[in-house]
Amino acid sequence: MYQSVLNELRVRWREAHHYIGQDDITRWSTEAKLQQTKLFDELAVELASDFFVGFLSWEFCDGVANALFGALLEFGEGCEWPDTFFEFYCAFDTSEMEGPRDRELIRSFLKQHKTLTG
Repeated sequence: MYQSVLNELRVRWREAHHYIGQDDITRWSTEAKLQQTKLFDELAVELASDFFVGFLSWEFCDGVANALFGALLEFGEGCEWPDTFFEFYCAFDTSEMEGPRDRELIRSFLKQHKTLTG
């Protein structure tokens, strides 16, 4: 699931199409056979892992976190709140203002949540 979503996101970002909507989340959830909350949480852990090892840039992960948060807000009350994703979002959101924009910002997040995906 993660690899196909990541591939789609990378293509979108190369084409400067940074919008993620309810339709995307619904489609990805259906394809992965995951509840939407679990999808958000698993994407957060996988993106954080790839950022931590240097595979993905801070800018890409921050942009995806913001776009996913926007999609989450579109659901409103229609989606259970994904706490793990929200921690991921907050880590990147905080780093926009306070820094640092390096791997250390996500270390404690991964220590706490890496077991979600193995």
